Parts: sequence; structure tokens; C-alpha cells
Amino acid sequence: MFNNEKINQEPNGGFSCAAACKNASAARNLRSRYIGPVRQISMFADLYCRGNLLILESHDRETLLRIMDVLNHSIEPLD
Repeated sequence: MFNNEKINQEPNGGFSCAAACKNASAARNLRSRYIGPVRQISMFADLYCRGNLLILESHDRETLLRIMDVLNHSIEPLD
């Protein structure tokens, strides 16, 4: 889902990564399936949809990598 080779550093100093879904509806559906893990990590990162992208943002790279790992292992990928 989230690829640690595609992490971007934002102008504000934070880091982000995006996972592409088939369409905006699929992105919203996938985000809703992450609600459990996201509730626990919301103080460290933001997870939101922008069109067909599911975007994860955090204040530092290490935190982003750890959260990506949690999310990548918390749900089966959609076909």
C-alpha cells in the first residue's frame, strides 16, 4: 500500500506518502477501514483522501515509516 521509497519532504518540514487507489470512492472506503489504527496514531500523523490518493503525513520521517508499517500490516490490500 504505502511505499517507503516514495516519501516526500514537505515545504513545512514534515513528511508525506501517498497510496493510489482505483478511484476516490475506493480511497474513502480504504481510509474508513483504517479507523481503528488511525484513532490510536492520530496524534502523530494525518491520514486523509485527496481524489484517488490516500495520503499519510507526519512531522518526521521515522514516525512516518513506523506508521506506514502499522497501516500496511493492518489491512489486506483491495483488489
